[in-house]
Amino acid sequence: MELSQTQTFDINQRIGVSLTSPKLVSTQPKASLESALNSIFMGSQEVNRLLQAKTIMGDVVNNLSDDELNTYITEFQSLLDSWLDGFEKELFDNKTLKQLLKEG
Repeated sequence: MELSQTQTFDINQRIGVSLTSPKLVSTQPKASLESALNSIFMGSQEVNRLLQAKTIMGDVVNNLSDDELNTYITEFQSLLDSWLDGFEKELFDNKTLKQLLKEG
């Protein structure tokens, strides 16, 4: 099955890579290919976080899209990390646990 020019153009715009380029495989590093695919598809870790949140919270998050829920999870995780860092600094003379472990 061959892609029409319109389909190829649409795909090229979405992923930012020319599918007709003969040097596609040799010039594109693996990392940039993976980042392009990750921007198109959610990673398995992200899907697992969403499924876990939906399982725990149940009907409360039914009206949220996956993007909204992912945003809330990320913001909440950042807030928790900030609180824990502050608490650790209070306990360990203005140092986090990571900083103490690196020193020791």
